[in-house]
Amino acid sequence: MGFDVTAGLALLVGGHASLAVCCGLYLAWWQVFFNPSAEKPHGARYAVGAACIVGAAVLGIAGVTLCVLGVQGLLPPEARGAALGGIVGCGAALYVV
Repeated sequence: MGFDVTAGLALLVGGHASLAVCCGLYLAWWQVFFNPSAEKPHGARYAVGAACIVGAAVLGIAGVTLCVLGVQGLLPPEARGAALGGIVGCGAALYVV
């Protein structure tokens, strides 16, 4: 390989870490709002749940973006445009399905 893959790997690792935290926040949100043994959330508990889902959304979008950029950084420069278009196209198709 005639190019440096260090930055791509760092972005990929950061993206996966962001997605892992996203999952944790999503599970916390689910626990706050949908725990059958707890009463309906009010006040501070409601605010914590809302913060969890907003944080999960932000970190999820950031994680996917970092992963896509990381994968793109691992490819040779001449293949990056087509690969990025393919990743975005497949991601959009899967979202619709």
